[in-house]
Amino acid sequence: MPYFILILLVAVIIAFNYCLLPGGVPNEPETHIFLERVIKVFPKQNILFIDIGASVGEFVIPFGKLDKIKILYAFEPNEEAAKSIMISALMNNLDDKIRVSTYAIGSYDGDGFFYLNTSSPTGSKLVHYSRQAIKVKVSKIDSIFQETVYDAIIKIDIEGGELEALKGAKEFILRNNPLIIFEYNEITKSVFKLDKVYDILPKNQWHLFRLRKDGFLDQIFDNTWNIVAVNENSVFYKICMQMIK
Repeated sequence: MPYFILILLVAVIIAFNYCLLPGGVPNEPETHIFLERVIKVFPKQNILFIDIGASVGEFVIPFGKLDKIKILYAFEPNEEAAKSIMISALMNNLDDKIRVSTYAIGSYDGDGFFYLNTSSPTGSKLVHYSRQAIKVKVSKIDSIFQETVYDAIIKIDIEGGELEALKGAKEFILRNNPLIIFEYNEITKSVFKLDKVYDILPKNQWHLFRLRKDGFLDQIFDNTWNIVAVNENSVFYKICMQMIK
């Protein structure tokens, strides 16, 4: 498929997804509910929110409006989707609070191939190679955030690349004990299992929970979409314990 046709198709579908934002139709309502509950009772106003795989800004814009979010970084290699976030940030007077990057997040620093899914841009992902792939810059979270920031939330939705993103964030996680939400559905399970996550987040310190459809937590992992990871020493720990059903 010619490159310009590929980009045109992606742009059309991105426009459709973008229209859901002002309509208030989230793709993952349970994640919104959970994060709103956490942030509502969070005692401080200094949260760093890192959205890895931000798409058109489903989480970036509504959470960027919250006073307790000090700064929000959106990582989205799909340039059309990234542009839509920038436009939304300007329209909502959030351009001084939201940072948008087209870097793909992974376990290394360098170049990579990003597959543009023309039928569903949210299904785009880093690949070894594809005719529908574009060359992108890849970076580790550890390379981007090298200082201690304390209160951080990381959301990862990158179609099976979640484990690699966690590997590239090991030092950041060690320093900051962030609240982590990562996708873990049938696609993700075909790439890695939860046991591999414990290689990065040790069981004696970290707890994994299934994020339920009602926005609460449990530890039934048979049917999952998103997983919440929280460290016992994190300021988020007590809040999450109150959301177990």
